Amino acid sequence: MFISFIKWEWNNNYCVFSSEEYLLSQSESYGWIGGFIDEKLVFVIPYIEESKLLIRYIYFTSDLIQISSFNDTNLFYKSLIKFLSNLNFAFLAQQPPQALSLNKPKEVISAPFGSYRINLLLPEEQLWGKLHVKHRNVIRNSIKKDVVVEINSNNYEVLFELMNETMNRSNMSFLNKTDFVLYMNKMEGKQISFISYYHGVPQGCAIIPFSQHAAYYSYGGSIRKPLTGAINYMHWEAIKYFKNEGVRIYDFVGARINPIKGSKQEGLQRFKSRFGGDLVTGFLWKKPISKFQYNMFRFLQKCKKRDFNFNHDIIDQELKR
Repeated sequence: MFISFIKWEWNNNYCVFSSEEYLLSQSESYGWIGGFIDEKLVFVIPYIEESKLLIRYIYFTSDLIQISSFNDTNLFYKSLIKFLSNLNFAFLAQQPPQALSLNKPKEVISAPFGSYRINLLLPEEQLWGKLHVKHRNVIRNSIKKDVVVEINSNNYEVLFELMNETMNRSNMSFLNKTDFVLYMNKMEGKQISFISYYHGVPQGCAIIPFSQHAAYYSYGGSIRKPLTGAINYMHWEAIKYFKNEGVRIYDFVGARINPIKGSKQEGLQRFKSRFGGDLVTGFLWKKPISKFQYNMFRFLQKCKKRDFNFNHDIIDQELKR
């Protein structure tokens, strides 16, 4: 298989995370890699290149995209890794959760992972019927209490505050406000924002990148104690909105396989699962190309964090369980 960097013509039937708008919102070092058989394009995968701590690496922003009929994904991955090693990348970093791989290469570091996905091609009545009874009850209650969901919100101030507050509660970093606004502007037309209000007070938000292929609950935030059902109602309105727009899938992005009992992750996945979607399972994976540089990068990260038990990514977290 012949591997090459390519200029690719994205269209609305492909994952939004493979679009130029999304790639450019993340980095100026981006592109697509194509796999060819007999000069025919078979596979495409979008990438972002990074350089930190003087070490150069790359990661993919979506699952492998199949363009033409060809079943040997292992041949593509084997050729791809050889191609990247010749370009002196230190490693292939873990892809973000929305880029869940349904197939993984051989001889990589990986962990099972999943995502709850709702088939929006079903009739609305059937989608409602698939919701857990508790979800239906709190949504009805939110409607009775006059919770309002603002769709396609451009209130960046509220969106930023909700997101920032949520990330701070989890001891996680978030974009600064300037970078957040830049990201939102670069993704204009490729994502929709939702905010739920109760008596004029914001309860929670969702920022959802989408194409006709799928809508992804990639970013969400809330106040510490939102009205029960306000977030559920927001998602139900989002599900209806994307269904009416002809989007095929509503993806809740990210589900641990067998989360720890009683953990925050278990509670979050219970919330996602009760919207009636199917748990699609796959893998997150990464690949050291230069083991020396890969291990050096991890060591330097731990030094920077001043934490030698630091988990670099979801794969590390899962493997250490």
